[in-house]
This record gives sequence, C-alpha cells and structure tokens, in this order.
Amino acid sequence: MKAQASLEFMTTYGWALLVVITAIGAIVYFGFLDVNTLQKDYCDTIPELPCTEYSLNQTQVKLQLRNGFERDITVNSIRVSNDDTGIFTVNCNAPQVIFISQNANFTCTFASPAFTQSSKSTVNILINYTRVGGTASHVAQGALLTTVR
Repeated sequence: MKAQASLEFMTTYGWALLVVITAIGAIVYFGFLDVNTLQKDYCDTIPELPCTEYSLNQTQVKLQLRNGFERDITVNSIRVSNDDTGIFTVNCNAPQVIFISQNANFTCTFASPAFTQSSKSTVNILINYTRVGGTASHVAQGALLTTVR
C-alpha cells in the first residue's frame, strides 16, 4: 500500500514538474524572457577616464568622457569595435584635449551599420591618450552595453 501511494505521489508531482519546465522552456525559447534585456546598461572604462554619457545607434557610438587625472590629457584616438559583427569604427573625432575635471564628447562612426536597432549590444572601447606635456602613450580599455536606438 505504501509503495502504491508513493508511486502515485511521484507520478502526480512528476507531471506537474514537467509542465512547469516545459512552460519555462517555451517562455525562454519564444523570447518573452530575454536575458539581455534584463541586464543594466553600463559604460565601463578606467576610473580616471569614466564615461559620463553614452549612446549607440546603428552607425554611431557617442561617448562623453571625464578627465579624472591630475593633469590635462590629449585623447589621441578611440577605437570602438563590435565582437558580434567584427566591425570597428573608422572615424572618431580625436585628437582632443580634455582639461582637468572637464568633459569631452566623442562621436565614433562605423563604415556600415554594425548593430540591430532596439537590441542590446556590447562594444569594446580602446582609448589611446597622453598627458599634456608628456611623451608616453597610454591605453585605456573599456566596454559599453546599451540598447541600440
């Protein structure tokens, strides 16, 4: 009698568990629960050169960088790339001097559309800069995750 009761218990709850797993699978498969849409937007670079504003459309990345160094810097170049498509920017408005505690705006343009509109995309940022009056070149790496507008 105990064996029959435990078998009925396992069968009943087994079917219920199977239905729940199938429902979750269908929700994920059909895109109702997209993990990328749940991620928070961010722009992450080195602490001394943070992104204060950013936006992304199909052909451009716009960045606003703040100089947190103790000296003025010259941003010599910015390279932005998309690992998903292999496309990288060919034009950013650099070189540009950023004074201490000031912001500078950069617009990086892709040669062809690199992103799908309304999707979340990640781009890699490579900033080449020198301190004003210095000769050594420095590189800052970063990443940007946001929705394509």
